[in-house]
Amino acid sequence: MNHSPVAPAGTPLCLPHFGRTLCFRITETDDGCPAGKFLRGQGFSHRLLARLKRTPGVILLNQSSIPAGLPLHTGDELQVTIPYDFHRYRYFEDEMHPERQLESLPLPEIVFEDEDILVVSKPAGMPTHPSQGHHGDTLAEICALLLARRPDWASAIEELRSECPSSADVHSASITPAAPSASGTDRAVSSSGSICAAPEHGEVILPALYCIGRLDRDTSGLLVLGKHAHSAGILSAAMKQRKIHRFYQAVVHGRLTEAGTVEAPIAREPGSVIKRQVHFSDGEAAITHYHPLAYHSTTDRTLVELKLETGRTHQIRVHMAWLGHPLVGDDLYGGAFVPAPGRQGQHLHSCSLSFVHPLTGQALSFCAPLPEDMKAAP
Repeated sequence: MNHSPVAPAGTPLCLPHFGRTLCFRITETDDGCPAGKFLRGQGFSHRLLARLKRTPGVILLNQSSIPAGLPLHTGDELQVTIPYDFHRYRYFEDEMHPERQLESLPLPEIVFEDEDILVVSKPAGMPTHPSQGHHGDTLAEICALLLARRPDWASAIEELRSECPSSADVHSASITPAAPSASGTDRAVSSSGSICAAPEHGEVILPALYCIGRLDRDTSGLLVLGKHAHSAGILSAAMKQRKIHRFYQAVVHGRLTEAGTVEAPIAREPGSVIKRQVHFSDGEAAITHYHPLAYHSTTDRTLVELKLETGRTHQIRVHMAWLGHPLVGDDLYGGAFVPAPGRQGQHLHSCSLSFVHPLTGQALSFCAPLPEDMKAAP
């Protein structure tokens, strides 16, 4: 339950031929434009382009490798392959193998998937990212494990393993923990130029997925993940520009009768690394819109729809508590604890997510119905 990710050294593991391939037909508008500048105009980041320039065979002009500074001409075909990234994760001999651990965990629902993105609905109780005390049970890792089970991804993982001779005990489906190396610091460089640490314990190679935004552990609902660095970079920029739109539903204490907006800055509460508070002099700007959907008089609780204009930590939880309507189950901010078998933690759900696809430009919109444990809460 507590296997630890191995921090990648330098470039992530990748196979130049296993990735997302994009083709561009050059028109008169871009005649004479250097290939690198053209790709920057297509949304490629400086960092990603630097990586691609160092990876042989991923930038082709009319089927031939070229330097990124070469000028393009009308009618040329520019082909770029963005390799899918992989990272290595370590688990220790007294811990559960990640594959076996997967069988004991609730799984996210895959709502949408293509070559570039995953949209998933996260169950409550599942952290989004690995952190202190949470490795192997997070959304990012579980989605990576699910992906690694597929034949094409499993084949790529096997190929990566074969390129790292010192990691002979690393494979995608089952792992025999390796004995520690003499120095504990042995390293091998694969033919693709990626650095592979020699395994000191059991290790697994997993796809690297990029979560765009996050949901608190006990918040359920929709999230989008980038499957490669290019889609993730475009989506991250869209998030910063507030072009990814999300609606939430929450069950709060008390009766809310009218829609409204909370515009109250949020800051870390002194003496706490977790808790936040409204603080008008030191806080960061935070705006939350809310709209009551249904009131249940027997429990004195209201089902509320919410939309954020900003994305501060615990923003909905802090703002609703500040209004005097803390979320049910949110004992950190004054909400009543819900005993088992009810939903543990705050009753908050990411119910709607819409954005423009990072590569196709298609408008996408997804909905996740209110979970049964929140339907029963009022």
